[in-house]
Amino acid sequence: MTADSTASFRVRHSTGANPIHWIILGGVFLIAAITIGTTIMAGNFRERALNSSKRELENTVLLLARHFDKQLEDFTVIQKLVVAQIEVVGITSPDIFRGEMATLEWHEVLRVKAEGYSDVAGVNLFDSEGVLINSSDTWPVPDLKIADRAYFKAFKSGAAVTPVLIELVQSRFTSGWATVIAHKVTGPKGEFLGVVTRATTPASFEQFFASLALGESAAISMYHRDGTLLARHPHIEAMIGKNFATGQMHREILTRSDHGSMRLSSPLDGLDRLASVRALADFPISIIATTTVAAALADWREQTRYLVTVAGFSVLVIAVMLFLVVRKLSQQHQLEKQRLDTAVNNIPQGLVVYDALARVTVCNRRYLEMFGLSPDVAKPGCTMQDLVSHRKETGSFDGDVEEFCGAIIRNV
Repeated sequence: MTADSTASFRVRHSTGANPIHWIILGGVFLIAAITIGTTIMAGNFRERALNSSKRELENTVLLLARHFDKQLEDFTVIQKLVVAQIEVVGITSPDIFRGEMATLEWHEVLRVKAEGYSDVAGVNLFDSEGVLINSSDTWPVPDLKIADRAYFKAFKSGAAVTPVLIELVQSRFTSGWATVIAHKVTGPKGEFLGVVTRATTPASFEQFFASLALGESAAISMYHRDGTLLARHPHIEAMIGKNFATGQMHREILTRSDHGSMRLSSPLDGLDRLASVRALADFPISIIATTTVAAALADWREQTRYLVTVAGFSVLVIAVMLFLVVRKLSQQHQLEKQRLDTAVNNIPQGLVVYDALARVTVCNRRYLEMFGLSPDVAKPGCTMQDLVSHRKETGSFDGDVEEFCGAIIRNV
Protein backbone atom coordinates (compact mmCIF):
# COMPACT_ATOMS: atom_id res chain seq x y z
CA MET A 1 0.00 0.00 0.00
CA THR A 2 1.14 3.59 -0.65
CA ALA A 3 0.57 6.86 1.13
CA ASP A 4 -1.95 7.82 -1.52
CA SER A 5 -4.29 4.98 -0.88
CA THR A 6 -5.62 3.07 2.15
CA ALA A 7 -6.09 -0.64 1.97
CA SER A 8 -9.13 -1.62 4.02
CA PHE A 9 -10.95 -4.87 4.39
CA ARG A 10 -14.36 -5.33 5.86
CA VAL A 11 -14.39 -8.63 7.76
CA ARG A 12 -17.81 -10.16 8.39
CA HIS A 13 -17.93 -12.28 11.52
CA SER A 14 -20.31 -13.50 14.20
CA THR A 15 -20.16 -15.35 17.46
CA GLY A 16 -19.87 -18.49 15.39
CA ALA A 17 -16.37 -17.35 14.37
CA ASN A 18 -15.14 -17.95 17.93
CA PRO A 19 -15.57 -21.62 18.96
CA ILE A 20 -14.41 -20.88 22.51
CA HIS A 21 -17.63 -18.98 23.19
CA TRP A 22 -19.71 -21.94 22.07
CA ILE A 23 -17.64 -24.40 24.09
CA ILE A 24 -18.00 -22.31 27.25
CA LEU A 25 -21.71 -21.84 26.61
CA GLY A 26 -22.18 -25.58 26.05
CA GLY A 27 -20.26 -26.42 29.22
CA VAL A 28 -22.26 -23.96 31.30
CA PHE A 29 -25.50 -25.33 29.84
CA LEU A 30 -24.45 -28.90 30.65
CA ILE A 31 -23.53 -27.99 34.24
CA ALA A 32 -26.83 -26.13 34.66
CA ALA A 33 -28.74 -29.12 33.27
CA ILE A 34 -27.02 -31.47 35.74
CA THR A 35 -27.74 -29.10 38.64
CA ILE A 36 -31.40 -28.60 37.71
CA GLY A 37 -31.90 -32.30 36.99
CA THR A 38 -30.36 -33.28 40.32
CA THR A 39 -32.59 -30.80 42.16
CA ILE A 40 -35.73 -32.09 40.44
CA MET A 41 -34.80 -35.73 41.07
CA ALA A 42 -34.08 -35.02 44.74
CA GLY A 43 -37.45 -33.29 45.08
CA ASN A 44 -39.27 -36.20 43.42
CA PHE A 45 -37.49 -38.76 45.61
CA ARG A 46 -38.45 -36.73 48.69
CA GLU A 47 -42.14 -36.77 47.79
CA ARG A 48 -41.96 -40.51 47.08
CA ALA A 49 -40.38 -41.13 50.49
CA LEU A 50 -43.09 -39.13 52.28
CA ASN A 51 -45.87 -40.85 50.32
CA SER A 52 -44.37 -44.27 51.02
CA SER A 53 -44.26 -43.56 54.76
CA LYS A 54 -47.82 -42.27 54.66
CA ARG A 55 -49.03 -45.47 52.96
CA GLU A 56 -47.21 -47.58 55.54
CA LEU A 57 -48.90 -45.66 58.37
CA GLU A 58 -52.31 -45.95 56.70
CA ASN A 59 -51.91 -49.72 56.33
CA THR A 60 -50.77 -49.98 59.95
CA VAL A 61 -53.77 -48.15 61.44
CA LEU A 62 -56.15 -50.09 59.18
CA LEU A 63 -54.80 -53.41 60.46
CA LEU A 64 -54.79 -52.17 64.06
CA ALA A 65 -58.37 -50.94 63.81
CA ARG A 66 -59.52 -54.31 62.51
CA HIS A 67 -57.52 -56.13 65.17
CA PHE A 68 -58.91 -54.14 68.09
CA ASP A 69 -62.45 -54.25 66.73
CA LYS A 70 -62.18 -58.04 66.92
CA GLN A 71 -60.31 -58.06 70.24
CA LEU A 72 -62.74 -55.72 71.99
CA GLU A 73 -65.68 -57.62 70.55
CA ASP A 74 -64.26 -60.78 72.12
CA PHE A 75 -63.52 -58.87 75.32
CA THR A 76 -67.19 -57.87 75.72
CA VAL A 77 -68.60 -61.34 75.02
CA ILE A 78 -68.66 -62.20 78.75
CA GLN A 79 -70.60 -59.05 79.56
CA LYS A 80 -73.14 -59.81 76.85
CA LEU A 81 -73.54 -63.36 78.14
CA VAL A 82 -74.00 -62.13 81.71
CA VAL A 83 -76.55 -59.50 80.65
CA ALA A 84 -78.43 -62.10 78.58
CA GLN A 85 -78.51 -64.52 81.53
CA ILE A 86 -79.79 -61.76 83.85
CA GLU A 87 -82.52 -60.88 81.37
CA VAL A 88 -83.63 -64.53 81.29
CA VAL A 89 -84.23 -64.34 85.06
CA GLY A 90 -86.74 -61.55 84.40
CA ILE A 91 -85.68 -59.16 87.16
CA THR A 92 -88.06 -56.19 87.29
CA SER A 93 -86.62 -53.84 89.95
CA PRO A 94 -83.26 -52.60 91.26
CA ASP A 95 -83.92 -54.14 94.69
CA ILE A 96 -84.61 -57.57 93.24
CA PHE A 97 -81.54 -57.21 91.04
CA ARG A 98 -79.42 -56.39 94.07
CA GLY A 99 -80.80 -59.34 96.03
CA GLU A 100 -80.48 -61.86 93.20
CA MET A 101 -77.01 -60.85 92.04
CA ALA A 102 -75.27 -60.35 95.39
CA THR A 103 -74.90 -64.08 96.05
CA LEU A 104 -72.12 -66.65 96.10
CA GLU A 105 -73.95 -68.53 93.37
CA TRP A 106 -73.62 -65.59 90.99
CA HIS A 107 -70.01 -65.10 92.02
CA GLU A 108 -69.35 -68.66 90.80
CA VAL A 109 -71.24 -67.96 87.57
CA LEU A 110 -69.06 -64.89 86.92
CA ARG A 111 -65.85 -66.71 87.87
CA VAL A 112 -66.52 -69.65 85.56
CA LYS A 113 -67.37 -67.36 82.65
CA ALA A 114 -64.23 -65.27 83.21
CA GLU A 115 -61.99 -68.35 83.40
CA GLY A 116 -63.27 -69.49 80.02
CA TYR A 117 -61.28 -66.72 78.29
CA SER A 118 -57.57 -66.20 77.97
CA ASP A 119 -57.54 -62.61 79.23
CA VAL A 120 -57.31 -62.04 82.98
CA ALA A 121 -59.76 -59.15 83.29
CA GLY A 122 -62.50 -59.79 85.81
CA VAL A 123 -66.24 -59.15 85.50
CA ASN A 124 -67.90 -56.83 88.01
CA LEU A 125 -71.56 -56.18 88.79
CA PHE A 126 -72.81 -52.84 90.15
CA ASP A 127 -76.35 -52.04 91.26
CA SER A 128 -78.44 -49.01 90.32
CA GLU A 129 -76.68 -46.91 92.99
CA GLY A 130 -73.22 -47.72 91.72
CA VAL A 131 -72.36 -50.11 94.56
CA LEU A 132 -70.27 -53.18 93.75
CA ILE A 133 -72.45 -56.24 94.48
CA ASN A 134 -70.50 -59.05 92.84
CA SER A 135 -67.22 -59.83 91.08
CA SER A 136 -65.55 -62.77 89.37
CA ASP A 137 -62.26 -61.93 91.13
CA THR A 138 -63.20 -61.88 94.80
CA TRP A 139 -65.84 -62.92 97.30
CA PRO A 140 -67.08 -61.29 99.40
CA VAL A 141 -66.72 -58.09 97.44
CA PRO A 142 -65.05 -54.96 98.86
CA ASP A 143 -66.99 -51.81 99.68
CA LEU A 144 -66.65 -49.92 96.42
CA LYS A 145 -68.80 -47.44 94.47
CA ILE A 146 -68.71 -46.00 90.96
CA ALA A 147 -71.64 -43.57 91.22
CA ASP A 148 -69.32 -40.69 90.31
CA ARG A 149 -68.15 -42.24 87.04
CA ALA A 150 -69.29 -40.48 83.88
CA TYR A 151 -70.46 -43.68 82.21
CA PHE A 152 -72.57 -44.64 85.27
CA LYS A 153 -74.18 -41.20 85.39
CA ALA A 154 -74.97 -41.44 81.67
CA PHE A 155 -76.63 -44.85 82.13
CA LYS A 156 -78.64 -43.81 85.17
CA SER A 157 -79.84 -40.51 83.69
CA GLY A 158 -80.73 -42.11 80.37
CA ALA A 159 -78.32 -39.82 78.51
CA ALA A 160 -76.40 -42.75 77.02
CA VAL A 161 -77.60 -43.56 73.51
CA THR A 162 -75.88 -46.97 73.45
CA PRO A 163 -75.90 -49.80 76.04
CA VAL A 164 -72.09 -49.93 76.01
CA LEU A 165 -69.81 -47.07 77.09
CA ILE A 166 -66.02 -46.83 77.36
CA GLU A 167 -64.15 -44.59 79.79
CA LEU A 168 -60.55 -44.22 80.99
CA VAL A 169 -60.49 -44.01 84.79
CA GLN A 170 -58.19 -44.37 87.77
CA SER A 171 -58.94 -47.92 88.84
CA ARG A 172 -60.41 -48.50 92.29
CA PHE A 173 -59.44 -52.17 92.20
CA THR A 174 -55.77 -51.60 91.38
CA SER A 175 -53.60 -48.51 91.20
CA GLY A 176 -53.19 -46.82 87.85
CA TRP A 177 -55.22 -46.18 84.74
CA ALA A 178 -57.81 -48.60 83.38
CA THR A 179 -60.05 -48.49 80.32
CA VAL A 180 -63.48 -49.59 81.50
CA ILE A 181 -66.02 -51.12 79.13
CA ALA A 182 -69.40 -50.84 80.83
CA HIS A 183 -72.60 -52.59 79.74
CA LYS A 184 -75.96 -51.32 80.94
CA VAL A 185 -78.42 -53.79 82.53
CA THR A 186 -82.13 -53.02 82.18
CA GLY A 187 -85.40 -54.69 83.15
CA PRO A 188 -88.22 -55.84 80.86
CA LYS A 189 -89.66 -52.32 80.74
CA GLY A 190 -86.32 -50.58 80.32
CA GLU A 191 -85.83 -49.77 84.01
CA PHE A 192 -82.19 -49.23 84.98
CA LEU A 193 -80.97 -52.14 87.14
CA GLY A 194 -77.20 -51.83 87.16
CA VAL A 195 -73.95 -52.13 85.21
CA VAL A 196 -71.64 -54.96 84.17
CA THR A 197 -68.02 -53.85 83.70
CA ARG A 198 -64.69 -55.17 82.54
CA ALA A 199 -61.45 -53.20 82.43
CA THR A 200 -58.04 -53.38 80.81
CA THR A 201 -54.91 -51.34 81.40
CA PRO A 202 -53.04 -49.13 78.89
CA ALA A 203 -50.14 -51.58 79.12
CA SER A 204 -52.19 -54.34 77.49
CA PHE A 205 -52.63 -52.18 74.38
CA GLU A 206 -49.09 -50.80 74.47
CA GLN A 207 -47.53 -54.26 74.54
CA PHE A 208 -49.21 -55.06 71.24
CA PHE A 209 -48.18 -51.68 69.78
CA ALA A 210 -44.58 -52.43 70.76
CA SER A 211 -44.64 -55.69 68.79
CA LEU A 212 -45.03 -53.77 65.53
CA ALA A 213 -41.74 -52.85 63.84
CA LEU A 214 -42.35 -49.28 62.72
CA GLY A 215 -38.97 -47.83 63.70
CA GLU A 216 -37.58 -45.98 66.71
CA SER A 217 -39.18 -42.66 65.75
CA ALA A 218 -42.66 -44.12 65.27
CA ALA A 219 -45.48 -43.84 67.79
CA ILE A 220 -48.88 -45.53 68.03
CA SER A 221 -51.66 -44.06 70.15
CA MET A 222 -55.17 -45.09 71.07
CA TYR A 223 -57.74 -42.35 71.68
CA HIS A 224 -61.31 -42.31 72.88
CA ARG A 225 -63.71 -40.61 70.51
CA ASP A 226 -63.88 -37.67 72.93
CA GLY A 227 -60.11 -37.11 72.50
CA THR A 228 -58.86 -38.83 75.67
CA LEU A 229 -55.53 -40.62 75.26
CA LEU A 230 -56.07 -44.25 76.33
CA ALA A 231 -52.65 -45.75 75.52
CA ARG A 232 -49.45 -44.92 73.66
CA HIS A 233 -46.22 -46.56 72.62
CA PRO A 234 -43.67 -45.27 73.48
CA HIS A 235 -45.43 -44.76 76.81
CA ILE A 236 -45.66 -41.24 78.26
CA GLU A 237 -47.32 -41.58 81.65
CA ALA A 238 -48.00 -37.87 82.06
CA MET A 239 -50.01 -37.83 78.83
CA ILE A 240 -52.33 -40.78 79.55
CA GLY A 241 -55.81 -39.53 80.40
CA LYS A 242 -55.32 -36.09 78.87
CA ASN A 243 -57.83 -34.84 76.33
CA PHE A 244 -56.62 -33.88 72.85
CA ALA A 245 -59.98 -33.16 71.24
CA THR A 246 -58.69 -29.73 70.18
CA GLY A 247 -55.65 -31.28 68.48
CA GLN A 248 -55.17 -30.92 64.74
CA MET A 249 -55.80 -34.59 63.96
CA HIS A 250 -59.11 -34.76 65.83
CA ARG A 251 -60.24 -31.34 64.68
CA GLU A 252 -59.47 -31.69 60.98
CA ILE A 253 -60.03 -35.41 60.32
CA LEU A 254 -62.00 -37.27 62.98
CA THR A 255 -64.77 -34.67 63.07
CA ARG A 256 -65.37 -35.31 59.35
CA SER A 257 -64.27 -38.86 58.59
CA ASP A 258 -63.27 -42.15 60.18
CA HIS A 259 -59.80 -42.10 58.66
CA GLY A 260 -57.20 -39.83 57.10
CA SER A 261 -53.57 -38.74 57.01
CA MET A 262 -51.76 -35.45 57.50
CA ARG A 263 -48.51 -33.80 58.51
CA LEU A 264 -48.51 -32.09 61.90
CA SER A 265 -46.56 -31.00 64.93
CA SER A 266 -47.25 -33.66 67.56
CA PRO A 267 -49.06 -32.37 70.67
CA LEU A 268 -47.27 -35.07 72.68
CA ASP A 269 -43.59 -34.52 71.84
CA GLY A 270 -43.67 -31.43 69.59
CA LEU A 271 -41.91 -33.19 66.70
CA ASP A 272 -42.79 -32.71 63.03
CA ARG A 273 -44.63 -35.93 62.18
CA LEU A 274 -46.58 -37.75 59.49
CA ALA A 275 -49.76 -39.18 61.01
CA SER A 276 -52.56 -41.53 59.96
CA VAL A 277 -55.74 -42.24 61.90
CA ARG A 278 -58.45 -44.87 61.65
CA ALA A 279 -61.54 -45.16 63.83
CA LEU A 280 -62.77 -48.56 65.00
CA ALA A 281 -66.02 -49.64 63.37
CA ASP A 282 -67.82 -50.86 66.51
CA PHE A 283 -66.28 -48.91 69.39
CA PRO A 284 -65.73 -45.18 70.11
CA ILE A 285 -61.97 -45.57 69.73
CA SER A 286 -59.47 -44.44 67.12
CA ILE A 287 -55.91 -45.55 66.39
CA ILE A 288 -53.26 -43.04 65.35
CA ALA A 289 -49.84 -44.06 64.00
CA THR A 290 -47.13 -41.47 63.45
CA THR A 291 -43.50 -41.24 62.45
CA THR A 292 -41.20 -38.26 62.39
CA VAL A 293 -40.58 -36.56 59.06
CA ALA A 294 -36.86 -36.96 59.76
CA ALA A 295 -37.24 -40.74 60.02
CA ALA A 296 -39.45 -40.87 56.92
CA LEU A 297 -36.76 -39.05 54.95
CA ALA A 298 -33.77 -41.00 56.30
CA ASP A 299 -33.41 -43.17 53.16
CA TRP A 300 -34.07 -40.14 50.98
CA ARG A 301 -31.15 -38.32 52.60
CA GLU A 302 -28.85 -41.23 51.75
CA GLN A 303 -30.11 -41.23 48.15
CA THR A 304 -29.70 -37.47 47.92
CA ARG A 305 -26.15 -37.57 49.28
CA TYR A 306 -25.25 -40.18 46.66
CA LEU A 307 -27.02 -38.22 43.93
CA VAL A 308 -25.34 -34.94 44.89
CA THR A 309 -21.95 -36.66 45.06
CA VAL A 310 -22.34 -38.10 41.56
CA ALA A 311 -23.64 -34.80 40.21
CA GLY A 312 -20.85 -32.85 41.89
CA PHE A 313 -18.21 -35.19 40.50
CA SER A 314 -19.76 -34.89 37.02
CA VAL A 315 -19.76 -31.10 37.26
CA LEU A 316 -16.13 -31.15 38.42
CA VAL A 317 -15.09 -33.37 35.51
CA ILE A 318 -16.93 -31.15 33.03
CA ALA A 319 -15.42 -28.00 34.55
CA VAL A 320 -11.88 -29.43 34.42
CA MET A 321 -12.31 -30.65 30.84
CA LEU A 322 -13.83 -27.31 29.86
CA PHE A 323 -10.93 -25.46 31.47
CA LEU A 324 -8.35 -27.60 29.69
CA VAL A 325 -10.06 -27.30 26.29
CA VAL A 326 -10.54 -23.54 26.61
CA ARG A 327 -6.95 -23.09 27.75
CA LYS A 328 -5.68 -25.16 24.83
CA LEU A 329 -7.79 -23.22 22.32
CA SER A 330 -6.76 -19.92 23.90
CA GLN A 331 -3.12 -20.88 23.62
CA GLN A 332 -3.60 -21.83 19.98
CA HIS A 333 -5.48 -18.60 19.34
CA GLN A 334 -2.76 -16.56 21.05
CA LEU A 335 -0.07 -18.35 19.04
CA GLU A 336 -1.92 -17.70 15.80
CA LYS A 337 -2.37 -14.06 16.78
CA GLN A 338 1.32 -13.72 17.50
CA ARG A 339 2.15 -15.26 14.13
CA LEU A 340 -0.29 -12.92 12.41
CA ASP A 341 1.11 -9.89 14.24
CA THR A 342 4.63 -10.89 13.30
CA ALA A 343 3.65 -11.38 9.66
CA VAL A 344 1.64 -8.18 9.49
CA ASN A 345 4.35 -6.06 11.11
CA ASN A 346 7.04 -7.44 8.82
CA ILE A 347 5.36 -6.75 5.49
CA PRO A 348 6.64 -3.62 3.68
CA GLN A 349 3.14 -2.25 3.02
CA GLY A 350 0.92 -0.40 5.47
CA LEU A 351 -2.11 -2.47 6.52
CA VAL A 352 -5.28 -1.64 8.41
CA VAL A 353 -8.23 -4.03 8.81
CA TYR A 354 -11.71 -3.05 9.98
CA ASP A 355 -14.47 -5.25 11.34
CA ALA A 356 -18.16 -5.19 10.42
CA LEU A 357 -18.69 -2.12 12.62
CA ALA A 358 -15.87 -0.20 10.95
CA ARG A 359 -13.58 -0.57 13.94
CA VAL A 360 -9.86 -1.26 13.65
CA THR A 361 -8.90 -4.87 14.30
CA VAL A 362 -5.41 -4.86 12.76
CA CYS A 363 -3.07 -1.92 12.17
CA ASN A 364 0.57 -2.70 11.46
CA ARG A 365 3.64 -0.69 12.36
CA ARG A 366 4.37 0.20 8.71
CA TYR A 367 0.93 1.90 8.43
CA LEU A 368 1.71 4.09 11.46
CA GLU A 369 5.11 5.02 10.03
CA MET A 370 3.71 5.83 6.59
CA PHE A 371 1.15 8.30 7.91
CA GLY A 372 2.91 9.43 11.07
CA LEU A 373 0.12 8.19 13.34
CA SER A 374 0.18 7.78 17.11
CA PRO A 375 -0.09 4.16 18.33
CA ASP A 376 -2.28 5.46 21.16
CA VAL A 377 -4.94 6.46 18.59
CA ALA A 378 -4.47 4.02 15.75
CA LYS A 379 -5.02 0.82 17.64
CA PRO A 380 -7.58 -2.03 17.69
CA GLY A 381 -10.98 -0.69 18.68
CA CYS A 382 -10.49 2.70 17.07
CA THR A 383 -13.24 3.62 14.58
CA MET A 384 -12.54 4.27 10.92
CA GLN A 385 -13.74 7.87 11.28
CA ASP A 386 -11.44 8.51 14.25
CA LEU A 387 -8.49 7.00 12.39
CA VAL A 388 -9.07 9.07 9.24
CA SER A 389 -9.62 12.18 11.39
CA HIS A 390 -6.27 11.48 13.07
CA ARG A 391 -4.67 11.21 9.63
CA LYS A 392 -6.15 14.57 8.74
CA GLU A 393 -4.71 16.04 11.94
CA THR A 394 -1.26 14.71 11.06
CA GLY A 395 -1.54 16.04 7.51
CA SER A 396 -1.63 12.69 5.68
CA PHE A 397 -5.23 13.14 4.51
CA ASP A 398 -6.71 16.15 2.72
CA GLY A 399 -10.26 15.06 1.82
CA ASP A 400 -13.59 15.10 3.63
CA VAL A 401 -13.48 12.53 6.46
CA GLU A 402 -17.17 11.56 6.46
CA GLU A 403 -17.39 11.34 2.67
CA PHE A 404 -14.24 9.22 2.51
CA CYS A 405 -15.41 6.82 5.23
CA GLY A 406 -18.90 6.56 3.73
CA ALA A 407 -17.49 5.73 0.32
CA ILE A 408 -15.30 2.96 1.70
CA ILE A 409 -18.16 1.39 3.67
CA ARG A 410 -20.48 1.53 0.64
CA ASN A 411 -17.96 0.01 -1.73
CA VAL A 412 -16.68 -2.81 0.43
